[in-house]
This record gives sequence, structure tokens and C-alpha cells, in this order.
Amino acid sequence: MSRWLVAYDVSHDRSRVRLARLLGARGFRRQSSLFECVVEDPDIDTLVRDASAVIGGASNRVDVIAQCAACRSQHRRLGGRDSPLDTLFYAVPPSPDGL
Repeated sequence: MSRWLVAYDVSHDRSRVRLARLLGARGFRRQSSLFECVVEDPDIDTLVRDASAVIGGASNRVDVIAQCAACRSQHRRLGGRDSPLDTLFYAVPPSPDGL
């Protein structure tokens, strides 16, 4: 899995909402038009293709920026809240005895 920043400037309201939904299904909204997404490497091309289909014309713009591990280790946050993507979750199967 790789992390990506996706920033956009989309003029049409409907396209902007559709793009936000697309990105929200794959990541966490950082600001109004900035998402942090975690995507399997082969799936980034699908995300880019889907975003391109949503935004249409040349007056709109989407930037998809890779965040490599080395760059990520240099990340500095001032204020704000942690990303849910920074929280580790575990899925634990139920025990055979039902406890």
C-alpha cells in the first residue's frame, strides 16, 4: 500500500462532490480539496482514471502526489488532529469457544 496526496481544483459543484466522494472512499479529507489516500500500488491507475472521468474539462485540475516512506518520515505536523490513517487497527477473529 502506498500513500498519496490528492489535491484538486474543480469548478463545477456536481463534479467536485463526485470527486470528493470518490476520494473519500479511499482516504481521509485533510482540507476542502485535499485528501490523503492509501491505495494498493496497482489501484492508483484506476483512481487516476476514475478521477479523470469525473472532472472532465481542461478547466479542472487534480494533482496526485506520491508520499514515499522516506518523505513520510520527514513529515512535520503543527496543530490539528491526527489522521485516522495513522491509527493502527486490528481485526481479531472470534475465539472458537465464543468468548
